[in-house]
Amino acid sequence: DRVGETIHVQFPSAFRTATTGELYFYKASDADKDVKQPLLLDGNGNQQLNKSDFSKGFYTVKINWEKNNVKYYTEKELYL
Repeated sequence: DRVGETIHVQFPSAFRTATTGELYFYKASDADKDVKQPLLLDGNGNQQLNKSDFSKGFYTVKINWEKNNVKYYTEKELYL
């Protein structure tokens, strides 16, 4: 979700602690504008990213994470 100038990523309560992973914002139209960020959730299961770090356009957000030695993956579409 976008909130003002922030991209907001929210995880369910079950993943709020001891979760590691990576956020990968894939921009198919220009690989030089892909953005990778480590997953750094706050105590509420949220992570905020500055929208100014991204160029305008369509991204596929690929999220890999792990908790208790179980690996997870999801993709979401995002237009900025």
